[in-house]
Amino acid sequence: MNKESLLQAFLNPRQIENLCKRFGKKIEELEPVFEGWHKRIYMSKEEVYIFPREPPDMEPLEKEMAIYREFRKMKSVKLPQLIERVEDKGISYYPFGVITRIKGVQFSSKMEKMEIKELGEFLKQMARIIAEYHEMKEFPKSVEVFEAPKEPLSPANTMDYLLWDSPKEEAAENRRKAEEMVNIMIRK
Repeated sequence: MNKESLLQAFLNPRQIENLCKRFGKKIEELEPVFEGWHKRIYMSKEEVYIFPREPPDMEPLEKEMAIYREFRKMKSVKLPQLIERVEDKGISYYPFGVITRIKGVQFSSKMEKMEIKELGEFLKQMARIIAEYHEMKEFPKSVEVFEAPKEPLSPANTMDYLLWDSPKEEAAENRRKAEEMVNIMIRK
């Protein structure tokens, strides 16, 4: 299957043309990403374009865009940031986001091969980043509906726990608990 056919898995040729025109890209610069539960993704060298898979996926996508918007306030680490929330029916029937692209590899491609100690170190770094996020003065209202996971914690769902919304006062305690959980997982 050629690249143009792969690109058309998400948008039709006219929509792709409009996307390229609006953002000054050539079709050859776009790469479709076929991972993601709630979104469809095109990547260029500088940006990531995120679209909802289906209408019910707009809510999680809006929450994700709100988080990327808040990442602008975080100074300790370079994180993806929302460039623009776009409503353009010539490109997509639903709003979509344009996010800065940071060079690297997807965590999912490394997680299965990581030693538990490496995973633990990664989770400790994430706990620090998430603690900083929770300590920000303004928390995006659209994100406050996250719920704590119900199942027992494991390396796979610890990140869900760390991302769980908590009041600012609880951020330091949640960070301590998260680091403690990670240390327990490393010892096992």
